[in-house]
Amino acid sequence: MAKSATSSTALAEDKKTTTLVTAQTKDTDSKAKKDTEALKDNKDSAKSESKPKANSRRSSSRSGVKKDIVIETYFEKDGEQVKIEDITERIKQQYKDEGHRIGAIKSLKTYLNVEERRAYYVVNGKAEDKYVEF
Repeated sequence: MAKSATSSTALAEDKKTTTLVTAQTKDTDSKAKKDTEALKDNKDSAKSESKPKANSRRSSSRSGVKKDIVIETYFEKDGEQVKIEDITERIKQQYKDEGHRIGAIKSLKTYLNVEERRAYYVVNGKAEDKYVEF
């Protein structure tokens, strides 16, 4: 920006100075273009070189074996343990026996009443006072 301020001042003073400043600016612009092109070429070659490295890292990290966490939830009443997953499976089976598809279940809420030994459930937001016993 300093050069543009200098060139505008030079225009006002003398035509010879203007020609000199313009010539210097053209030389600087052509050098900048050459430098920019050289940088683009270097970036392109660097990108092509770095891509295989990135892929090799990804493949090596994906080759590791993931371990699934086994989660089991129980509740206990009077010394008897009940597995929550078993109750969920009973609910799904009852829902299927009623003529519904298990794949149609988008949400399942389960409410446990331990005194009655019942698991009330709501499928897809429709409360119908249904339950399974455990």
